[in-house]
Amino acid sequence: MPLTDAACRNASCPPDRKQARYADAGGLYLEVSASGSRRWFWKFRIEGVEKVAFHSVV
Repeated sequence: MPLTDAACRNASCPPDRKQARYADAGGLYLEVSASGSRRWFWKFRIEGVEKVAFHSVV
């Protein structure tokens, strides 16, 4: 199930963890740090090797 705008804005990190990840579709995920910063990442594979691309700061 894709993330909604409201879910992205309300995403938070539990106090006992350094960061939390919220999965979207197609390998895209939102990473929320304990300080409240949000970053988008895209996980993909090229010739069987997993790669991660950083997209933007929200």
